[in-house]
Amino acid sequence: MKHIIFLAIFACVTNLYAAPDKIKIVTTTMDLADIAKEIGGEKVEVTSLSHGDQSGCNSVEPRPSMVMSLRKAAVFVRIGMDYDSWADSLIDACGNSRIAFGAPGYADASVGIERLEVPAGRVDAGMGHVHVYGNPHYWLDPQNGRVMADNILAALIRVSAGNKDYFTVNKQAYVARLDDKISQWSRKLEPYKGKKIVSYHESWVYFAKRFGFEIMATIEPKPGIPPSAAYLNQLIIRVKQGAGLLIFHENIYPEKTSAMVARETGAKVFILPISTGGMRGAVKSYTGLFDYIVSAITEDEK
Repeated sequence: MKHIIFLAIFACVTNLYAAPDKIKIVTTTMDLADIAKEIGGEKVEVTSLSHGDQSGCNSVEPRPSMVMSLRKAAVFVRIGMDYDSWADSLIDACGNSRIAFGAPGYADASVGIERLEVPAGRVDAGMGHVHVYGNPHYWLDPQNGRVMADNILAALIRVSAGNKDYFTVNKQAYVARLDDKISQWSRKLEPYKGKKIVSYHESWVYFAKRFGFEIMATIEPKPGIPPSAAYLNQLIIRVKQGAGLLIFHENIYPEKTSAMVARETGAKVFILPISTGGMRGAVKSYTGLFDYIVSAITEDEK
């Protein structure tokens, strides 16, 4: 009996000094997950609902395991701007009031972003996969990583105010490293300012604005709409007139059409990831995403 009582007391004391449970964060993309890990450090456990080789717009298939992850989450972080609307049904299904819209644990990383290509007037299906809140690929401007980090930090402080200083220090250190990286990328891409590019999808508007590229056209005539033969013929004529033009092809889409345009025009095609975790796991972090993109462009041109 004395032995049993001792074990019970030992268990109670051990529980008193045990490390508290980590704050569970669920994000819709691996870019957000990486930033959340940087800010949350050892106090968080982060899960991404999608992988870097998926298109957040339409290729993420909701699964029961995602509902279970969200049910346990204290913080939910999304890209927003209608990019990851597939997550709405999961939020409804999980029944977790802590991460419902407007709750302390709900974070839209797009809050505070300068939105580009916001459609004017009515949006309908004939326009393709147009997002009513503007082009949602804002994370491809690394400067917007600061805004994403701010929104994640705010959510963490809301759900764990006692760790405010810890999270704030981590966030400041991360932003300092990001700023240094942005300076490096800007210097490497300086010779490409004004360079004309064609992209497969409308993914690169924020990247182009940040680093001075000029988007001439997209291989898709409208977002999410495959090109017709007539459209491609006209595009090829335009591309042939732009000497030295580059094709940025997002690796989440089939490469066949971009490769054909490159062959017909002599344009250089770059197969590029648009998210952390892309390129078969070669891109392991948000800053690593831009390291890969910038290196692919500049190393190939040497």
